[in-house]
Parts: sequence; C-alpha cells; structure tokens
Amino acid sequence: RHLYTGGPWLGMLLSVVCCTVFLSPTQASTDDWTWRAPMLSGNHLQTVAISTTSPQIVVAAGQLGTILTKRGDGPWQSLRLPDLGNIFTMHWTGMEFIGGGWGNNNNGVIIRSPDGENWSQTAFPTTETSAAGPAASVFSGSKAIVLTSDGQTLVSDDAAQSWRHGPQLPPANGSDTWPARYWDVATDGQGRWVAVGTGGTITTSIDDGETWHKNTKGLEDYYNIETDGSSFLLEGNLNRTGSSSVVY
Repeated sequence: RHLYTGGPWLGMLLSVVCCTVFLSPTQASTDDWTWRAPMLSGNHLQTVAISTTSPQIVVAAGQLGTILTKRGDGPWQSLRLPDLGNIFTMHWTGMEFIGGGWGNNNNGVIIRSPDGENWSQTAFPTTETSAAGPAASVFSGSKAIVLTSDGQTLVSDDAAQSWRHGPQLPPANGSDTWPARYWDVATDGQGRWVAVGTGGTITTSIDDGETWHKNTKGLEDYYNIETDGSSFLLEGNLNRTGSSSVVY
C-alpha cells in the first residue's frame, strides 16, 4: 500500500511491504529511499498514514489488529487491538487517524485515534449477502466511502460518525491472475471519485459518489490510485510477479 502527500507528486511517499516501511522524505528526490523497518511484528502490514502535525506521526497497521506508530524522530512503538482481525485502510483526516477493517466476529469496524496511541472502535453496517471485506477507504472533508472488494460502498456524511449503504458499483472485470475484484478508490475532493480493480477496471463517479460508471483500460490489474487534487495516478501490472508494471 502507498501514501502520497505534498504537492503534485512531490513531498513524502510512504510504502508498506509486508512488515517494512520505506520512506522517501519531504523535499527529497523519490530516487532516495530509506529503509524504516519498525520492528518484526510477526504480522503483515497493509496500510500506512502520516499526520500533518508537528511532530509528524506515522501509523502503519495490518493483520490481527497490529498497529505500529512513530512520533517525529522517536522510536517505533507497537500495540495490538485485541478485538480486531485485519486493518485494511488508514487515513489522517487533519484531526485524527481513521482506519477500517474487520473485527474478530467478521463485523466491519472503524477505528480512530487523535495520536496513534489511544484508539476507539465503532461498527459500520455490512450486508448479509456478501462476505467481502473492505478493500479501501477514502475521506474527503466530512464524507467518507468504504469500498469492499465486490464493489459495495458504505458511506458516511459526518466524518465517519455514522454509516449508510451506498451505491453498488458495477462488477469488476476478471483477469487471468485474479478473480474479479476492486482494489482501491480515491477522490480529488471536487466530486470526482475513481475506483480501480482487476482486468482494467476503472469505475468513476462525477457526482460525489452517488452514481458510478465503469470503463475498461487495457488488461492490467490496477492495485493503487492516488490524486494530487487535479490528476489521478494509477498503478498496476499484468501479473502477480510484478513484471510489466504500468503507471498512468
């Protein structure tokens, strides 16, 4: 999973790979990477977020409720939320960290913290017709959307305080390496939302997530999408080995 902050594709880039965090620092070339392995948690990390506070706070999270935090130049701290299964998404809203995942009873859970250390949990609605987990989430002002791998959306209009079922996205295309599924979603904060997935799936909304229309570009499996507020950056590849990677 990746996180981009700063100006148009400049500033900080964080990447989570298994139990490792790689950092490209603010104002530095993204050719310069520093290995920031926090510690061996024993569990895969799946998402990362960074605050805009001073000092900055980095939060990486993943399997079995694992959360690793780092404040400024201080050491990494590890904690585990015992009632959580996997944490799939994490965001800094400008005021607090908000993450999404599954509880131990396969219930959807939202977690939030002002400092990366003290966390509270609230449930969000899930459907009875699908066991698909949350694939990604995105926050824009007071609006938030959680996207499941099979294209269901859960929407909050009050900064993740309450949730409602949103539109069902059109089915993603299948590919020769993955079953049909969605991987990521992003918004430019101006009413445009884009969800991406397998088989060249690019599904867009221009009315703040109320209606969605599917397009197909190529045959790639698209895993990540980010935006600088004016354009979108799309990343994927043709197979699981990572060869033939593509960026749009």
